[in-house]
Amino acid sequence: MTKTKAELQEFRDCPWSIYVTKSKKLIYRSNMGGINPLLQALNQLGEEIAGSELFDKVVGRAAAFLAVYGGIRRVNTPVISIAALEILRERKIPVSYLERVDRILDREKKELCPMEKLSLDADTPEQFVKLIKRNNVNIF
Repeated sequence: MTKTKAELQEFRDCPWSIYVTKSKKLIYRSNMGGINPLLQALNQLGEEIAGSELFDKVVGRAAAFLAVYGGIRRVNTPVISIAALEILRERKIPVSYLERVDRILDREKKELCPMEKLSLDADTPEQFVKLIKRNNVNIF
């Protein structure tokens, strides 16, 4: 079901940076920033994350690849990049969002987010996960 603008605004204003639901039950949440909460959700939940619904404050190319890799069935976010939207739509994953941006920047808003940069070297979610492992991102 498509999330309404009000539901996405409510999520944007809540203290959680990410939460994952499955069969309308909360199975993971975090208030940490960046992509680490999604990496931890994939690691902690394993195959249980497949078929779930993701709520994430910001979804860029890297997060979209990870959502596809985990088998997430729906993505909800206040902010999504054009590249992330393309990845999810190509794979027929429904997306609800408030704002579409050209790219996801680092915390200082000066450069492309480091994980977004890394994702540019991958063409598939599986390649991206291999890059994460190769670059010693120790969540997986």
